[in-house]
Amino acid sequence: HGDYQQRVDFIGEFSDAFNRMICQLDARQKALKAEIEDSKKKSEALEETNILLSAITAGIPQGIVVLSNKTGCPLFMNQTARSLQVHCENLLRLLRESADDISIIVNESVHIYSVQNYSVRWEEKGATAYVLYDISEERRQIQELEQCALYDELTGVRNRYAGMNILKSRIEDGQPFVLGFIDLDNLKYVNDEMGHKEGDRYIIRAAEVLNKFSDDAVISRIGGDEFMVLTQR
Repeated sequence: HGDYQQRVDFIGEFSDAFNRMICQLDARQKALKAEIEDSKKKSEALEETNILLSAITAGIPQGIVVLSNKTGCPLFMNQTARSLQVHCENLLRLLRESADDISIIVNESVHIYSVQNYSVRWEEKGATAYVLYDISEERRQIQELEQCALYDELTGVRNRYAGMNILKSRIEDGQPFVLGFIDLDNLKYVNDEMGHKEGDRYIIRAAEVLNKFSDDAVISRIGGDEFMVLTQR
């Protein structure tokens, strides 16, 4: 009847063997109950840990994803990561396969995320934690700085610094090229007679025409009314 506390003495010499078997079964049942209880406590502790992690990471802008090394399945995702997965169904595949930044379209806007990964132990098994940092604004600022440093603000073509650096690189590499210098006529007259706004339009229009010169041409504004055209021979 499952009562392993009972003992028998009415089956002769088999009584001792039977009683030893009952003791073994009793010990196994106690060990199984202890293992079940331990497993239950670990599950409850893990659930409490997940709740705590969710609460701690709910308000941070970084996405956090923990994936099993064996199955690749998610073991934990914070609120930010779950929101990203809504916009990017293949987010987990990108994390597993990408060794670089990843791009995700959120509300019709491209966001760039830098991903850092860490080896962790999760439920006593190997896992990898991924932390996603939104660097979209940082990238935008860098692009703006590069635009200011390398491109002419008025025309959008390269400035003198960028053009001369490219020319110097072509010379050092021994690459054949054709170099042309263009000086606009009568810019001072346009500025004096029609105003600097019309003078700017004159310069902009000239840059637009030069940009159509060749697909491989490098157009640079090297002075107020001076342009340089660098192209392959």
